[in-house]
Amino acid sequence: MKYTRTNRYGDSYHWERLADEKYLFRMEGNSLDYCRVGGELVADGSTFTSIAFFDPSGGPFTQVGDIIEPELNEFKKISKIRGFGGTYLVETIPPLRSV
Repeated sequence: MKYTRTNRYGDSYHWERLADEKYLFRMEGNSLDYCRVGGELVADGSTFTSIAFFDPSGGPFTQVGDIIEPELNEFKKISKIRGFGGTYLVETIPPLRSV
């Protein structure tokens, strides 16, 4: 069961499991249209070689090393972020804890 949250502008978001330790960030509304992204750029500055963070308007600010909760009481640590068709795919390390 997906665990949905709401950012400060009222847009809901959740993490969709694609495979073990891979999650797609899903968000309703237009907050992703105004998203900041930071990371390491290729030499000509045209694209990222790696993404360190993404920050949709209204949140949530998400970076490598953050803990996400894709399902209630399931906690994962982000190890890698990639752009993926207008949203972001994160890879995680195995569960830290379950309650």
